[in-house]
Amino acid sequence: QLTSHLLNGSFTGAARLTNAAAVSLTGTYSGIRIPQLAASASGPLHLTVTLGHRDLALETRASLTPAPNGPSGLLDLTYRQAADALTFAPSHLDFPATHAAFSGRPGAALNLNLTSSNLADLRPALALLHVEIDPTYYRALLPGGAAHFDGAISGPLAHPYITGAVALSRAAIYGRTADHLTARIAAAPGGLDFTSLTADSGALRLTGAGHLGLDNWSPHNASALRLNLRVQGADLHELAPELLPANSPILGGTVSGTLDLTGTLAAPQGAAHLRLHRLNAYGEPLHRTQLDIDIAPDRLRLTRARLEAGAAVLTATGDYRHAPGVWTTGQLNLQADTNGFPLASLAPARQLNPGLNATIEMHTAAAARIVNGELQPTTADGAVTFRNISLSNVTYGDVNLGLATHANILDATLSGDLRSAPLTGAARVQLTPDLAAQGRLQFGRIPLPILYLLAGAPPPAALAPTSYIQGDIDISGPLRRPADLRATAHLDQIEIATIEPAALTFRNTQPIAIDAVSGIAHLRSAELAGPDTRLSVHGAIPYLAPSGLDLSVHGALALDLLKLINPDLHEIGRASCRERV
Repeated sequence: QLTSHLLNGSFTGAARLTNAAAVSLTGTYSGIRIPQLAASASGPLHLTVTLGHRDLALETRASLTPAPNGPSGLLDLTYRQAADALTFAPSHLDFPATHAAFSGRPGAALNLNLTSSNLADLRPALALLHVEIDPTYYRALLPGGAAHFDGAISGPLAHPYITGAVALSRAAIYGRTADHLTARIAAAPGGLDFTSLTADSGALRLTGAGHLGLDNWSPHNASALRLNLRVQGADLHELAPELLPANSPILGGTVSGTLDLTGTLAAPQGAAHLRLHRLNAYGEPLHRTQLDIDIAPDRLRLTRARLEAGAAVLTATGDYRHAPGVWTTGQLNLQADTNGFPLASLAPARQLNPGLNATIEMHTAAAARIVNGELQPTTADGAVTFRNISLSNVTYGDVNLGLATHANILDATLSGDLRSAPLTGAARVQLTPDLAAQGRLQFGRIPLPILYLLAGAPPPAALAPTSYIQGDIDISGPLRRPADLRATAHLDQIEIATIEPAALTFRNTQPIAIDAVSGIAHLRSAELAGPDTRLSVHGAIPYLAPSGLDLSVHGALALDLLKLINPDLHEIGRASCRERV
């Protein structure tokens, strides 16, 4: 009979020696501490061994009592020294937020069924398996989340091979929240294979399979990669928040398509075929958007893009070359073409003025450097045409814009004919970071309603379509710094005609000159004459930042003219004024 105290516990039982060599020990133990599990064990024990031989055999059914943060549970095990074999009959461990049921032989084949709502519970068990993982993975489960594994662990404990089914709910994966994720995995210290992947996050559904190389359970830039994914319903803003911030003019939109990649994490290559749905850009719904992209370690190649908005169809190709692993610096090339489509089919044009229309067609090729995320244009070639420009069913004419690049100089030309009034212009832009520009625009009797639209405002209802302005504008300075731009306008002729409450015509009596610099337009003496009207204006008008006007106005004017400013005015007659504003 034996009674012993050891490891903060006790043992009571009986020992027998047979034939001076065979030893057997049978009894019960209580409170034996197991530091690796932060628990103490109690239960029956049977042990046999032959002195001088390696044939120890042990059987026990240990009930565990947890220390703080340790597990409770049952370990039903046998150990055979001759085969160096530890075998578990159905056993289980219960941590504060984790239940693990297992059976089999560690180092050979151990069946495991695990459910957890706090993966940090697994640290002690993974340490016994010599598995070291990124500590952030222990925090992957969000409040209310859970992880489940049903599979097997085989091979040496120092290099285990894990196979089975994984299920996650409410988990954070690389900064994204997955409502549900399931997959079959095969994992070892050198790599992870997954098949039958299904992940859901809101409207997003992801399916696929792949492989990721690991170095002692951790990925790195040189890790081998194989990925075959199909995505449905991915929110564009959640998918690419860096490219589409909250104030982006691109709203809504979901992405569906496929992604196939090989290579390494730092240098992936493959192809993506994407379809965008319910996309809204600058207020225009894009009914259909298709993108086909080839991916190389240092290059993205847009092999085909097609965007449809109303009657407009845009097709494009291009590429983006960058240093491997660096996406914010590179060289962008793009070619885009459209069909001839009515301007009125686009929502922004209808919002500007429901009566505005024209047939637009565009053919362009452009290139730019991107340095730390900043776009620096290098070339632009092509043409944009506006045919049959009309407003409220009144046709005004055509306008053509041409672009051509020579070395680092962009030349732009403008030509058109608006109600028999010629429009010509030319500009030269240096393709430097500041985009230094110099240009001249000459216009002969351009209809005033068109100028209102170019300024982003609807023309007054009282303004007759025959109203016009004739002259030229010179501009110079850096386009990226509007405050440093300088402009001079010479207005040789101005004719303003009203159609209500009476048909009246007002004209300038002498050429008008306007100098604009540092955000202020300086208006030299401007005189306007017409029925019951002779008005003189000069002074300064700020146009970049809110500040006070400095205008002198004196003379007499017909009140009909004020309807161009306030359409609700119904008085007629004549007023005199002499004011400084």
